[in-house]
Amino acid sequence: MIGDDRRIINRRKETGLAPITCCCCLCITLVLLTFLLLVATAVFYLWFDPKLPTFSLASFRLDGFKLTPDPDGASLSATAVARVEMRNPNTKLVFYYGNTAVEMSVGSGNDETGMGETTVSGFRQGPKNSTSVKVETSVKNQLLDMGLAKRLSAKFQSKDLVMNVVARTKVGLGVGGIKIGMLAVNLRCGGVSLNKLDTDSPKCILNTLKWVNLQ
Repeated sequence: MIGDDRRIINRRKETGLAPITCCCCLCITLVLLTFLLLVATAVFYLWFDPKLPTFSLASFRLDGFKLTPDPDGASLSATAVARVEMRNPNTKLVFYYGNTAVEMSVGSGNDETGMGETTVSGFRQGPKNSTSVKVETSVKNQLLDMGLAKRLSAKFQSKDLVMNVVARTKVGLGVGGIKIGMLAVNLRCGGVSLNKLDTDSPKCILNTLKWVNLQ
């Protein structure tokens, strides 16, 4: 009986040690994986020296800008044409862009007026490459109240009209022919008047998750 009791106690000890051993093995494995991930990340940064792409608004113009009196105010017809300069500063990394939804507007604050939207097809941007993307939207007989129409017309004539370009896309990274993920980002360009754009190419603001500014 005593021998049987000892065997039962030993089995209980062995049974109790098994979960502890598994837990220790799991912890050690997680520590090793974390260490290897940190080493791989450090090697990646040292070898590739990754940099974010840069964006700037190269040009913006309004073609056929016309305000026509209407019984309810005025109707606006115009074509907005913008050119965004995109640069990949990396020597070994490739950027992949998904289809991009673009909205353009003029004016600021309560006077901001939509100029239509469009979609730009996705593309690949190689290392040390600069790409100029042309975007064109238009509105036809868009109804405005007379007060807003007069303010937009006056600012357009004086080239003091503020323009805005907003884009939503996904950006992926390419390393050695391997495509790594696609991150949703928002791009906002402009916020400056047409006359300032004649002498400057303002940089665009790049962010993700609606609040994390990358640039």
